[in-house]
Amino acid sequence: MPPVLRLASDSSFATHIPELIRTARSVRVRAYAPYSNIQVGSAILLADGSISSGVNVEAADLDGIHAEEAAIATYFAGDRSRLQEAVMIVAVGAMVGTRKNEAPVVPPCDKCRKMIYELVKKKKGDIDVLLTHPDSEQPMLCSIRELLPSSFPL
Repeated sequence: MPPVLRLASDSSFATHIPELIRTARSVRVRAYAPYSNIQVGSAILLADGSISSGVNVEAADLDGIHAEEAAIATYFAGDRSRLQEAVMIVAVGAMVGTRKNEAPVVPPCDKCRKMIYELVKKKKGDIDVLLTHPDSEQPMLCSIRELLPSSFPL
């Protein structure tokens, strides 16, 4: 069953969405993607309102670091005594040279979906995933549980 997409304005964190998108878009251009030419930026909203961000970094063997992984690693590298609960994640990606409004939405891959789900295990709720492309003014939301249904319990 496909995920249920909701308007981003329906989120209880809607006031943070423009800043999350700006953050993901601004760091995206710093991605290192010489093989795929797809630059992805990611931002995670924490419960205290702070944002953790990351970009994809490719390697010649194509086993690099994904933007969501980088943002999550930055989140965990923070001050563990002040570690806040993650409440929303956004990833914005596009191929280098893609013309305005032609970039497809780049949802988190399976590996990143599993990593995002790890954040959910720490709480009883869920994490919203914001789906958008670099030029969209109409982002959509779905939950990580919808993106990764019937996940293996660890």
